[in-house]
Amino acid sequence: MLGGKSYAVYAKHDAGGGMRLTVDGATHVFTKAYDPTKVMATNSGKLVGYTVSDGTHVDAGKPFCEIEVMKMIMPLVAPESGHIHFQLAEGAVLEPGDLIAT
Repeated sequence: MLGGKSYAVYAKHDAGGGMRLTVDGATHVFTKAYDPTKVMATNSGKLVGYTVSDGTHVDAGKPFCEIEVMKMIMPLVAPESGHIHFQLAEGAVLEPGDLIAT
């Protein structure tokens, strides 16, 4: 209820961690806050392997691991520069929102 008027509200969580609200037929999307200290999976897939060693420095935009998505191998790039620490073992199955590295 807002200003004495009640509204029908429908909420749905997106796979990427955001939220979609529909209020009186109008849709509003709230994205998850960006945290540069965490590298999260955005798609489902399999972690094929890391291309750098744990604890090494990685520059922004440089690949640090490879994932398999629908029979294709794709590199994942570091969103920011820094020292990377892996949270998953090679061969792990990924779901959207899984923490890959810090």
